Amino acid sequence: FFFSSRRRHTRCREVSWARRCVQETAKIYISNPTWPNHMHVFKTSGLTNQAFYPYYDSAHNSFDFKGMTDTIWKAEQGSIILLHGCAHNPTGIDPTKDQWNEIADICEKKSLIPFIDLAYQGFATGNLNNDAFAPRMFLQHGLNFLVAESFAKNVGLYAERIGALHVVCPDPEIAGKVLSNIQMDIRGIYSNPPCQGARIVGRILKNPTYFEEWKKELSMVSTRIKKMRKLLLNALIARRTPGAWIHILHQIGMFSYTGLSEKQCMYLMEKHHVYLMKSGRISCLLYTSDAADDTPCVDLGGRRSIKK
Repeated sequence: FFFSSRRRHTRCREVSWARRCVQETAKIYISNPTWPNHMHVFKTSGLTNQAFYPYYDSAHNSFDFKGMTDTIWKAEQGSIILLHGCAHNPTGIDPTKDQWNEIADICEKKSLIPFIDLAYQGFATGNLNNDAFAPRMFLQHGLNFLVAESFAKNVGLYAERIGALHVVCPDPEIAGKVLSNIQMDIRGIYSNPPCQGARIVGRILKNPTYFEEWKKELSMVSTRIKKMRKLLLNALIARRTPGAWIHILHQIGMFSYTGLSEKQCMYLMEKHHVYLMKSGRISCLLYTSDAADDTPCVDLGGRRSIKK
């Protein structure tokens, strides 16, 4: 797909077979916070031994790199480390390239198994290659790892839930065994899934004209998201909203962690019908230039915000 490999890899839509790759007691480390469904997905797949590594520094609205690396350094050999490949959901904060390299070093030295969730390729920077930096870099480190890739957002096939699972194996023999296990589980889960979504994605990827058109559209979407972030930041500054809001511009992808508390979020929803996650996460895609021109201030009890 979007990262080359000298090794053989296999692809499928489900991850329930992943428990076969590790011991039944293997622990999976998940970022805190993360996509809420991650815990349920892995629990129902048989990976019930779950732990969390710090990811978000709420005091500074930034990436808690030290907290994360300190935790995974202590992880048991053979543990799975769930990573967001780009546009971390829900914080919108990604590691730098140097930080990704250090994370890969720890996984290599500790014999950990990276599991990369790549749900927003092209939505982070607007460039497919840039957003595939993490898995490509893990490949260069010689690691065995998995990438769960989704086309739900970047191809606009949300209802189809089309995606792929890439498994990087040490040699063709093991790759063949992994493929065999995947095929057995597929037979027992859905056997033959609907093919409309896969055919749409396949047509885009195989046709050079469609592929180039798709890349341009991804760039347009990403550029608009960045523009909406800047408009939101400017609106907050123009209304002299107390607090530091520059993190909204520095975050990446569809979502932004505003830094608002649960109490403030509830106040916005109950008193002003401004709906957002209780965690303070908002979707930057929903903000518009018209909203930026018409946003009055809302008193949040000591801290003001804008009402969309």
